[in-house]
Amino acid sequence: MCFHLKRLILGAAVSSLILTFFQTSKSQTVQPTPSPSSIRLTVTVMSSKRFVTELNQENFQVWVDKDPAKIVGFTNQEVSVSLGVLVDASASMGTLGTRKQSGDLSLIQRALARFFELGNPANDYFLMGFNVKPQLLVDWTSYTASIVDNLGVVKPKGNTALFDACYLAIEKLQRGRHPKRVLLLISDGQDNISRFSFHEVKELLKETGILLYAIDLQSSEYSGTALDLEGEAILSELTTTSGGFSFRISRRQRNADEIFGTVANELRNQFSLEIESRTPTSKKKWHKIKVKLTSQPQGSAIKDLNLRTRAGYYSFSDSN
Repeated sequence: MCFHLKRLILGAAVSSLILTFFQTSKSQTVQPTPSPSSIRLTVTVMSSKRFVTELNQENFQVWVDKDPAKIVGFTNQEVSVSLGVLVDASASMGTLGTRKQSGDLSLIQRALARFFELGNPANDYFLMGFNVKPQLLVDWTSYTASIVDNLGVVKPKGNTALFDACYLAIEKLQRGRHPKRVLLLISDGQDNISRFSFHEVKELLKETGILLYAIDLQSSEYSGTALDLEGEAILSELTTTSGGFSFRISRRQRNADEIFGTVANELRNQFSLEIESRTPTSKKKWHKIKVKLTSQPQGSAIKDLNLRTRAGYYSFSDSN
């Protein structure tokens, strides 16, 4: 099965309520889409204590492959988001949602409800859960209470098809009605049954420019083990590639409200830049992106600020 056909099948699958899975080959390569004339960047600027928002286009300089890139669009105003919530419902999540630790599930439900309260009312969302396969629990909606309620049906069991679920969720997000598209993943980062690989998910993130945030719900059973550290590293690499961030929730500290609130506030306090795309070639080519500040905002030194955006983008031409 060619990779392009596989993606078409995935697009049809996520439109149904229950997502079924299919056979796929591991030997195929990504078939990229033609490059747009401009590339959209979401940029987060933070000092040690707050989000920095008092910046204009003149404060930014973008470098692509070590050469200056022309900024052709800029806004420091909040924009609406199409966001997918992807929840790990596998056995590796421990006793989440059972009687023994029923508070863990209500903890996440409360934090997610607060996340929606802090979000832009114009945002739209979907909810997907997964263990051995992904399951669409709530399709696109602005009625966030239905997402919080349906999270209560998640009962952790079975193996973990994390990469399959991420791939499907990213594909679904590409049809979101807002240009800014975000995946919020609640998982420990462990995978043991996926047909897709870590590399394929990372490549799709690089190709689509979708922003990934991960909430790493640390399992008390696996804490500090090789599996735990591997899951943490997987989430960190995927989120860093996209320009997002991976947060870890300690079941001892119960800091879920704070972390979900940080993500919600970050999404409302980011800059949107568009840069002129490189001239595409006949082959898929990766371009590294570096964003710098040319002058400091009042009250902050440039060296004390942290900037985050996607690692780069692909250019590709479909012309022969």
